[in-house]
Amino acid sequence: MKYLPHIVFGVCFAALIFLYGYPGILKYGPISVHSWRQADGASLSLCYYNNGMHFFEPGVNNLVAGNGKTVAEFPIIYYIGAIFYALFGDHHIWLRLLNSLLFFAGWYALYRLLLGVLGELTGALAVALAMMSSFLLAFYGFNYLPNTAGLGLTWLGAWSYYRYYQTGRLSWFYGMGGIVLMAGLIKVSVLSPFLALIGAGVICQLFPATRSRYRRWFPSFGHMAVVAAIVIGLVGAWYLWASNYNRVNGSGLFLTGINESFFSLPKAGVDNIVKEIAREYHKLYFSTEMIYLLVALMVLVLLAPRRVPLPVYLTFLFTLLGSTAFILLFFGQILVHHYYIIDIMFLPALTLCIALWLAKQYLPRWYGRLLPQLVVLGFAVWGIYQTQARMHYYYSAASPDFTAVNPSLLKQDELHQFLNERDIRFNNSLVVCVPDYSPNTNLYYLNLKGWTVTPAREWTTQNMSDFRKWGASHIIVTDSTWLKHPFWEGALQSPLGVFDNSIYVFKVSER
Repeated sequence: MKYLPHIVFGVCFAALIFLYGYPGILKYGPISVHSWRQADGASLSLCYYNNGMHFFEPGVNNLVAGNGKTVAEFPIIYYIGAIFYALFGDHHIWLRLLNSLLFFAGWYALYRLLLGVLGELTGALAVALAMMSSFLLAFYGFNYLPNTAGLGLTWLGAWSYYRYYQTGRLSWFYGMGGIVLMAGLIKVSVLSPFLALIGAGVICQLFPATRSRYRRWFPSFGHMAVVAAIVIGLVGAWYLWASNYNRVNGSGLFLTGINESFFSLPKAGVDNIVKEIAREYHKLYFSTEMIYLLVALMVLVLLAPRRVPLPVYLTFLFTLLGSTAFILLFFGQILVHHYYIIDIMFLPALTLCIALWLAKQYLPRWYGRLLPQLVVLGFAVWGIYQTQARMHYYYSAASPDFTAVNPSLLKQDELHQFLNERDIRFNNSLVVCVPDYSPNTNLYYLNLKGWTVTPAREWTTQNMSDFRKWGASHIIVTDSTWLKHPFWEGALQSPLGVFDNSIYVFKVSER
């Protein structure tokens, strides 16, 4: 039946949508695990919408110590999200759906690629479901972070390359270049597989024997050079522009360089990170059992260079080296910024694909009885079961990450009406929002510009003096225990009202 693989995929996708609770999650803005980075992205879209849709003037709600203009990745997703806001209303549902569309389109492209490589449904479905058994992909795949969109585009680029391999048409190879270019602009760290493929192509072109043998795998050196130059050149140019934009506007909100590498950390710091990953954090990546399987299969593939076609083996090897280098360069960040691991999720998919291909080639009787495929599928189902429980936990009142956001902030229509009645709007007010562990979460929900006060920092009366000097017009307190904090320096003497008995609004009083 021609359409059976796609029907099966659709049924499994629909099942995952309900298992992971996506319909109930759809209504939420940035919340739960790492709402900080979620809100940063959502804030970029909202500020585009509020500030006149100037593409090369991205910014966020938090002004920090400047004007709020800042950027990291190429903001095309946020800009399109702002267009949707202009067309359909400024509701975060549009940005969530846009980000998710890119990821799940890539996931489907991965499945299509696997169908072509493995030539049968069970193995392709097993690998696709194995990837969605990852909590990181299940959670952030239906979210606001650009990492999953970048990964999805990388998978889509891999499928485009496979179509080039099948047809020999250069349009597919250049199409891959265009897709990967967008992936790299959105998240530069997802480029490892592309660079690995180009590296494999260069090596195969260097020697007459391999050039002739693998002629079908790659176009001429000139075509590869053009695609590589365009991708690397434009991605590099963007990040140079972004770094200069942040420097000119005095912003350090987004990380656009290497920070806290493995080599710069003290031994105690490295040991602590390794211990925490082994204890708990690895469960965010995949189930413990799936990680053991992946490590074993990576070793198996590494030890089988003569069993795997040279272009595939080199692509796997270079992707593995690139992923390892990425982890080492950002080692100090991967506990707090656990979503960085999404950027190397091409490697597990590639590993599983090669392993099943090897089983098909060298264990045909076992493969014909579906034994290797069912092993991977079993690990995937077990991982999905664990991820389902984790998804429900992180979107429930039992999770401190979920309850960190004042629930009254989620009543956005009523909240914005309350603020508008007091003439507190995005373009005429600057607010100090207290407390907030992140730069933009509360400001995003309020749809206002200004600053946040984090409980993790020691605040003094000098800070309130600075806010006054910078033009703060209002103070919004989302935790009543902060009303008696000494650093206010008499600024809370002009109350304007209380929303939902939990959000206190003041006009900044003169000294």
